[in-house]
Amino acid sequence: MRDIFKTSGFSGPSEAIVNTALTAKGEASRGTLSRHALAALAVLACLAALYCGCKRSRGVSIGGLEVVHALPLEWTELEKGLAAADLEYVREEDGRVISIVAVRVSPARFRFGLLDAPQVMGAPLAAPSDMALKTSAIVAVNGGFFLPPEYKNKPTGLVVSKGKVLSRWKKGAGSGIFAANDKRAVIDWASEYDADWEKADLAIQAGPLLVEPDSKPGIYKDSRKYRMRTAVGLDEDGNVILVCTRRVSEKGVDLIGLDLYELMQIMIHPQKKGGLGAKRALNLDGGPSSAIHVDHEKYKLTVKGASPVRNGVAVFEKK
Repeated sequence: MRDIFKTSGFSGPSEAIVNTALTAKGEASRGTLSRHALAALAVLACLAALYCGCKRSRGVSIGGLEVVHALPLEWTELEKGLAAADLEYVREEDGRVISIVAVRVSPARFRFGLLDAPQVMGAPLAAPSDMALKTSAIVAVNGGFFLPPEYKNKPTGLVVSKGKVLSRWKKGAGSGIFAANDKRAVIDWASEYDADWEKADLAIQAGPLLVEPDSKPGIYKDSRKYRMRTAVGLDEDGNVILVCTRRVSEKGVDLIGLDLYELMQIMIHPQKKGGLGAKRALNLDGGPSSAIHVDHEKYKLTVKGASPVRNGVAVFEKK
């Protein structure tokens, strides 16, 4: 997958500068270094520093995580209103690698919908990738929390699909709501019931809020509970950002995931400083449930969860 996310744009010092630098080297050996050559060497040094800085961001940290990916964050545009990015970090405390997939979606150009396992697959639980393939979804991630089999795997909080309530709102079932209609998506507090949620194309109650509606942090303490994570955020332009941690690195190394505090830091920090720049963000079900599936002609990826789920958040082409 790495070839999809190659750094582009800056390709290093120009041939003319390099030639001048070589000339300067010759002059230096003869003790006749000209002002022109000195200036060229200075420019070359600046360009080389810029080039190195574009490729890696060593030395930048957020929430105890050293940023490894290029800064500012590079998005691969799949089509207008849809982009993907890879984020990578190293935890400073233990040296473990964290790898994250992010997909940015414009609600004005794409439709959000619910993947409900009983409706889509005729089974109580299913993998988001299987439900995505069955419904021709472009992107799918796991959704809200659900109860164990002895309680028929029922969702713990509000779930709405195409204006139909599949599971009722419950006060303690999650501090946030993610809802989307034909042109707009919102993330808000779930502490007070809002009847407008029932009119949404998709609404899921989950939590905790990672970035609160006033753009303040929703998590204040690192509990060192490292899990696979899935989250949804909104940027300043109203785009939805779907986020999922990888279970295995590109080198085949098993990964241990993130603490919620670390995930909050990644969501809230600006993209030029190593994060995703979310103004609001909500944690979805995680751990063994965390999964993402992307099926686009320019980019295909499946991160399978360790367990099937009750529902998922899907992105579809608008008809």
